Amino acid sequence: MKTLLTILFVCSFIAAKSQVIVHGYIKDKTNNEPLIGATISISGTSTGTSTNNTGYFSLRLADATQNMLTLRYIGYKTRQVQINLKNTAPQYFYLEPGVEIDEVTVKAPLFSEKRMGVNLTEIPVQELKKLPALGGEVDLLRTYQLLPGVQGGSEGKTGLHVRGGGPGQNLILLDGSPLYYVNHLGGFSSIFDPEAVNNFKLYKGGFPARYGGRLSSVLDVQMKEGDKNKSETFISIGTISGRFNMQGPLQQGKGSYFISVRRMWLDFLTRPFSFAAFDKASFGYSFYDVNAKATLQLSEKDKLFLSLYSGDDKLVFSYREKILGTGEKAKQKVKWGNLLAVARLNHTFKPGLSNNTKVSFTKYRFIDKDLFKNKADNTKYNSAFKSRIYDWAVNNDVEFQPGNAYKMLAGAGATFHFFMPGKTTASNINEGETYIDSTYGSTSLHAFESQAYIENIFSFKHLNFNLGARLSHFLVDGKNYFYAEPRLSLGIPITPSTSVKASYTQMHQYVNMLSNPTAGFETDFWVPATEKVPPSGSRQFAIGIEKNTSKFEAGIEAYYKKLNNLVTFKEGEVFQGNATDWQERVAINGTGTSKGIEFFARKKTGKITGWVSYTLAKSDRQFDEINFGETYPFKYDRRHDLSVVVSVPINEEWNFSSTWVYGSGYPITLALGKMNTIEMNDIPNGSNNYYQFDEYGEYYGRKNSFKMQDYHRLDIGFTRTRESYGVERTLTIGIYNVYNRKNPYYYFYKQRKPWRGDYTTELYKSSFLPFLPAISYSWRF
Repeated sequence: MKTLLTILFVCSFIAAKSQVIVHGYIKDKTNNEPLIGATISISGTSTGTSTNNTGYFSLRLADATQNMLTLRYIGYKTRQVQINLKNTAPQYFYLEPGVEIDEVTVKAPLFSEKRMGVNLTEIPVQELKKLPALGGEVDLLRTYQLLPGVQGGSEGKTGLHVRGGGPGQNLILLDGSPLYYVNHLGGFSSIFDPEAVNNFKLYKGGFPARYGGRLSSVLDVQMKEGDKNKSETFISIGTISGRFNMQGPLQQGKGSYFISVRRMWLDFLTRPFSFAAFDKASFGYSFYDVNAKATLQLSEKDKLFLSLYSGDDKLVFSYREKILGTGEKAKQKVKWGNLLAVARLNHTFKPGLSNNTKVSFTKYRFIDKDLFKNKADNTKYNSAFKSRIYDWAVNNDVEFQPGNAYKMLAGAGATFHFFMPGKTTASNINEGETYIDSTYGSTSLHAFESQAYIENIFSFKHLNFNLGARLSHFLVDGKNYFYAEPRLSLGIPITPSTSVKASYTQMHQYVNMLSNPTAGFETDFWVPATEKVPPSGSRQFAIGIEKNTSKFEAGIEAYYKKLNNLVTFKEGEVFQGNATDWQERVAINGTGTSKGIEFFARKKTGKITGWVSYTLAKSDRQFDEINFGETYPFKYDRRHDLSVVVSVPINEEWNFSSTWVYGSGYPITLALGKMNTIEMNDIPNGSNNYYQFDEYGEYYGRKNSFKMQDYHRLDIGFTRTRESYGVERTLTIGIYNVYNRKNPYYYFYKQRKPWRGDYTTELYKSSFLPFLPAISYSWRF
């Protein structure tokens, strides 16, 4: 500790000698959006810094002769600017989006150029929009599946399974606050509309101390702020959904607003068609997303941010009397989604010292309602299953940069949780009188979570590192959990273009996700750590080497992750329809290991750009109550994972892109055979026939001992962008699964031809997404 304080004192003393300070904001020239992570360096030197989540930077100069700055940001043209050193107010600099084009020769930076380790990845939104999209829906999460160490799970889904982790082990933040549910269509589309997103980055390891509460990854998404100089409207119509957004200035340019709405409209077709085809029985599924954000510059030093997200999925089945019977009617309605509201105040005390205070509310709920009604005998049955989480949180963060070589981030926060893991209410009315009216399920819980952290970021010529620590606390039902989590990420340049990078991280998770294991729409339920179910934990080591030149980038990294106190359903258990508390139906104290080697290579320039990523990995789990206590492969254990991405600008208007992916088959559990079951007979007088052997039952071997067929798929896409009369028009054409590969979705047993007396049982494969073309068209004006 004394050594660290000495280093901080020396850094502060050196910084104090530098009297010339330039500070301000880097923004997009076209829409005034802040550029997060843009780099600012003193021209001709390696001295520089980067912008924070508001686009703000502070840089100290050695003397007044250093008045030229070089500004860089991925996907934007590099710019050199001469600064006015007499101006002590914040200065604003603007970068123009796009790349340099010379006879269709492209410089296309796709990923963050400056990072402590190869654990952090950023993809510019404008590059994401060019990649092929399932159903015409460009998707943030699906794009990240093309990177090493990240998988999507089942066919076409947008899940994030990072380095052997499950989907509930990802911390997903929208404007700094967590979201619990991030998928639509049962996982085939994410809630993130690219038109509403300004910046996003994924941490696979080496997590900075400011992040905590999950074991596997952090996805940090920042919503657009809106243009404070001019109004703009965007409309898009696609195969699956339609989108609309608008933005513009507030209070004569002192602030801005942004509003985005997206809705799936297939239920407008499925409901009337199913109503006509199935004797007035109808089916409908829909989802929507609403993003809204407002910013207001209260003073030169104070800026207020207000963010809102609301999104729902709704599934409805309706049956009439022609299906059920005279006078009978049934309806099932399933609804789930998020609500998030955030208020944040940023105050700059002086160049290099700022404070962020944030208050937020998050809600996730799942509701399943069933209704049956018979008019003939005045009978009615109602049931409703509900699962909810409410979070109220307050956080305060400080950023202090006394010099170019040192930056400190520190903060603290608290969250009040309300959990209703699962509760069922039911009532039965016969001839107008209620004779069943009950409520059963898991007990509701309140919990209090708090944390404090500090990060020390040092940038020297031959060493860059982030040394930090996080203290976390969780209180539930009188039980206290305290953990200290050390964090370290470092980079050591060995040549001007080559660096060795390493990281070590400890994490703990107090909120776990349990999923009903179904082949279709999996439903997610969130439950807290309790006295019976301790928090999960992980430790991760990673080391790699990366080479980065103006034309190519390549890196290789090895990682090892150890997990403890994992929780999952016991074999055969599900969440809904059970009066037993969820704590009695889960296996606890599980352990797991994940290890692998990741390779990444990217071509940045030329007529053809793109990248190749490959992962060799292994992941397993062990629970005393599962698989006879023996270690078994994790559900998403994939030995080989390969992605190839190619982008080719055809001319100034047209761009072609393609992706090809390959993955080893996932492990699943299948029955090994069947055998007679023994049942006691009713024994007539004088009979010796005590048992019967006419029924059969399946028997199983080791868990996840069967490998599904290998997965591979080719997608292609074309985009054309044209501007005329002040309107930008974009046409997107895509084909998913070009060569119609029948990839496995699930397996099942079936008798070959029982109607012909052939009762041979065979294993069959079910595929889900075939050759699938899509088109979308958008207008921006």
